[in-house]
Amino acid sequence: MAKLRQKARTLGPARKPGGSPSGIWLRIGTLLIPIMAAGIIMLFAGGAEARSRGISGYSGNPTTGGVTCAQCHGGATGSSAALTGPVSVAPGSTNSYTFTMSGGPAVQGGFNVSIDNGTLIAGTGSALDGGELVHSSPQSFGGAASIAWTFEWTAPTAPGTYVMWGAGMSGNGSGTSGDAPTAAVSLSITVTAPPTTTTTTMPPTTTTTTAPPTTTTTTAPPTTTTTTAPPTTTTT
Repeated sequence: MAKLRQKARTLGPARKPGGSPSGIWLRIGTLLIPIMAAGIIMLFAGGAEARSRGISGYSGNPTTGGVTCAQCHGGATGSSAALTGPVSVAPGSTNSYTFTMSGGPAVQGGFNVSIDNGTLIAGTGSALDGGELVHSSPQSFGGAASIAWTFEWTAPTAPGTYVMWGAGMSGNGSGTSGDAPTAAVSLSITVTAPPTTTTTTMPPTTTTTTAPPTTTTTTAPPTTTTTTAPPTTTTT
C-alpha cells in the first residue's frame, strides 16, 4: 500500500498524452487516468457489485411500506408473478414454496420475498438479506417463458394466519432501463392448531341374568284298595 501511495500522485492541470490540458489526472506508475473517469469507473463497478444481488425491503409487504422493485426499475411492462405452496401447515413444520415470474423483457430477473413470522430458508439461486429472501444473482430466462425460485419456510409454533409477500423484476439485462417490475403478490398461510385428543372412559357394564323359577312336579303312584268280604255261611 505504501508503494502504491508513492506511485500514485495527483497532478494539477496536465496535458494528456498528445493533447492539451484537460483537468486533474491521476498517475499510478506509468498509467495516467483522468480523476473524473477513474471515479466513474469505480462508481459503476461498485454499483454493479451491489445490484448483482437482490435487495430486501421491496417485496410489497405493508410492514416495509408496500414498495416493490418499481421503486428503482421501470420502462417496460407485461411481467407477472405468483407465490405457490401449502396454505395450511402444522405449527413448527417446514414447507416448500415457489416464487414464479413471467412476461416482460424476459432476459433475466430477480425477486424479493418476505413474511413477518417464522423463518425463511434460502434455496438455489437465493440468499437471505435481513430475514428476507432475495436473488443471489440475476437469473437468466434462457429463452423460457418463466423463471422461478424455490425456498422453504418454517412455520411459527403459534397457530394463526400469516401472509407471505413477494415481488420481482423482469429485466432486459442492459443495466439501465427497460425493466418490467411485477406487482406485489401474497399468499395467506394458516398454521393450524394440533388436534385435541379426548379420552372417554366408560364405566364397566354389569349384566344380571335372572333365571326363571324352577317348577318340580311329583306324581304319586295310584293307590289300589282291595276289600275282601267275609264268606257267607248259609244254615238250613
